[in-house]
Amino acid sequence: MELVLSIDVGTTNLKVGVVNGSGELLILRKAPIPTHSSEQGAAEHDPQELLRLLTDLSRDVVSKFKNKIGYVALSTYHFGLMMVDQEMKPLTGMTILTDIRAQQTFSKFLEAYEPNSLYERTGCPSLGQYVLPRLFYFAQKKPELLKSASYFMGCKDFLIHSFTGEFLTEMSIATATQLFNISTCDWDDGLLASLGLSRSQFPKIVDGMKLLLPIRKD
Repeated sequence: MELVLSIDVGTTNLKVGVVNGSGELLILRKAPIPTHSSEQGAAEHDPQELLRLLTDLSRDVVSKFKNKIGYVALSTYHFGLMMVDQEMKPLTGMTILTDIRAQQTFSKFLEAYEPNSLYERTGCPSLGQYVLPRLFYFAQKKPELLKSASYFMGCKDFLIHSFTGEFLTEMSIATATQLFNISTCDWDDGLLASLGLSRSQFPKIVDGMKLLLPIRKD
């Protein structure tokens, strides 16, 4: 049976291993992921640095099992936010859990988005780590940066695009953005519009348990 390359991207460490059909871990490599802070309160991963680290670890473990890897299983952290341009090139780093810049504008956020109503729409309580309050922070503090962004993605979305060229996410990631409507099971157009954004700027939501895509040859 073909083996699975299993990748887990955490906020502090990256783990890459190979698993067989019985769920047995055959090899594991891990490495710390550097956190960068461009300004007070910021905590980000450098997306290209992360991709290089992931590629190096993956090549290392795959070299032990040549031509036996049939699948890639990817797990990443929530709350990631990165702005990219029209060509999908990063304009910012990728925020992680410990990025607290949204606290600067959180009192205004609570005035703009009534907590109970927001919870009923998204299933997310009023916390500053979600993508919605982070986007609100940029709208308040760095509106030109927000306007210059063509697309918005999280960590898993970035890696899926890097691997396959497709702009996709899956539901467990989308539900942790506070931009996902739990009644329609899709992006909430009203919340996006409140920031001057549209669903075309966010990845298509797919079933992560069913979708199979080929890895790009490069």
